[in-house]
Amino acid sequence: VARAGFFLGVMQYEDGKFADALTHFTAFLQQFPGSPLTAEVQLRQGFCQVQLKQFAEALKTLQPLVDKEPRLADQCLLWIGRATVGAADAAKPPAYEQALKVAEDTFRKAAERAQNLANTDPEARLRRGEALLELADVQQLAKQFREAAATYNQILNEKLLPQRDDELVQDLAAALHLAGDYAESDKACVRFRDNYPKSTLLPAVLFRYAENAYFMALAAEKLPSAPDRQRETAKWLDETIKRYQVVIDKYPESVH
Repeated sequence: VARAGFFLGVMQYEDGKFADALTHFTAFLQQFPGSPLTAEVQLRQGFCQVQLKQFAEALKTLQPLVDKEPRLADQCLLWIGRATVGAADAAKPPAYEQALKVAEDTFRKAAERAQNLANTDPEARLRRGEALLELADVQQLAKQFREAAATYNQILNEKLLPQRDDELVQDLAAALHLAGDYAESDKACVRFRDNYPKSTLLPAVLFRYAENAYFMALAAEKLPSAPDRQRETAKWLDETIKRYQVVIDKYPESVH
């Protein structure tokens, strides 16, 4: 009976009914206080609380489980990191920056714990990828663009989230662009264009590709040699027009 009740809550959660699932999990703990499923239920209580943006409550639910249940530690840390980011207030810069640092450290620990479970838990590898992806996204929020690019590359190279490779390459191109490494961002854009020609993300990547050319034209305007400056600026402005024209011709609905 207890196990059936547990899976009912899991189904409610997976159906997006987070409030109903949280109510169900809370009732489960009251009805079956000594159940061997208690830790699993508390973990999923935390999931629900994060989804419902009850971040303080989620932290109280999840933090005690990290050391109490090693087999669930990486999942606890992943969702603690998410709760930390969710609770961070960008309008309060010092506290916000500190929260992002805490979240980065938490996601790193989640990835490490998942790695430690990889030999015994077939899903741990996927969870490691999710933790590293969260880490990269937080690095982007913290404007650590080169670090984010390195993390996206790590996920791709280790093939941790193969079903999301197109998304990861797009994120890599964006991180490199924001880091000012337009040549490497170009390589990521070309990689995306060649490998994922049917992806719905392609218009955004091609737009990024055009932006790279424009920023390289701006960089060329600062070259000390006048002939080099004129030649390189003209080359990259011409390339910018060509790349934007591709977006306009192929995806007119995406042009604003």
